[in-house]
Amino acid sequence: MADAATPVEFLIVQADAADSRVTREAFEYYEFRNGAHITENADVALTTLMRAASSTGSPAAWLVMLDLDLPDAGGRDLLRRLRADPRTAEVPVILLVRSSAQERLLRAEDLPVQGYARKPADFDAVACAVRCIDSLSVAAWRGTGL
Repeated sequence: MADAATPVEFLIVQADAADSRVTREAFEYYEFRNGAHITENADVALTTLMRAASSTGSPAAWLVMLDLDLPDAGGRDLLRRLRADPRTAEVPVILLVRSSAQERLLRAEDLPVQGYARKPADFDAVACAVRCIDSLSVAAWRGTGL
């Protein structure tokens, strides 16, 4: 996991341009020292993480905030690919949801994720994720099928 002095890099993957704009503005407003990389494309997200793994040996200092509602089931496919690859299997993933009803449905699926946050990005959840990232346990969901 990342060293305590290393800021966590956020990779936010969501298809809604308005949500992306609000997220970017919130990162600026709250003056997070963490980087925020925002994309609506699952392939770009995976390439970003693979590039980080290549340059550092592991993208452990990353946290993915993922909207499963990407076009063409891209969100679910990205999650499946992240968990299947040893270079990204331990990257924490927070699912972005529109409502508590959607969160309940996704929780029932028992997906291999570390949490849920409301869209646009819920910054209380983001702050909690940053504080808790070093204590996240990935052994329980490593290798879990989707």
